[in-house]
Amino acid sequence: MTETPEAVCIIVDDDPDIRRIIFHPLKRRGFTAIDCGSLAELEAAISKVKPSLVFLDAGLPDTEVADPFETLSRAHCNAWVQLISGMSQVDLAELALAGEDCGLRMLPPMTKPFRPGAIAAVAELVGASGAGDSR
Repeated sequence: MTETPEAVCIIVDDDPDIRRIIFHPLKRRGFTAIDCGSLAELEAAISKVKPSLVFLDAGLPDTEVADPFETLSRAHCNAWVQLISGMSQVDLAELALAGEDCGLRMLPPMTKPFRPGAIAAVAELVGASGAGDSR
């Protein structure tokens, strides 16, 4: 019997509390979650793993909004990208379009604050099997 490797999710947010809120529902659904608090940490993580899901804070400090999109695009990341932010839905929708323009697979944006159940729903949509990881 062949074991299926766990799906990987990269969580990118400068707030460790938000990363913790996202981490636990993912872990319960079979994801290996990697914490990143900055763009530099995302760059390091994406060079080592191929995630099936990325939770991405749209307002990382000391970066331009498009920088994480460009990082993921340069790495040929095929993961689903879940934008999270306290921005308005209209602003987030525009950012999601910018992510799509970079060739990323964007999920509908999620505004903060959110509940762990919303994270669980995204995890179930993408699936820990990585089935959501094909184009």
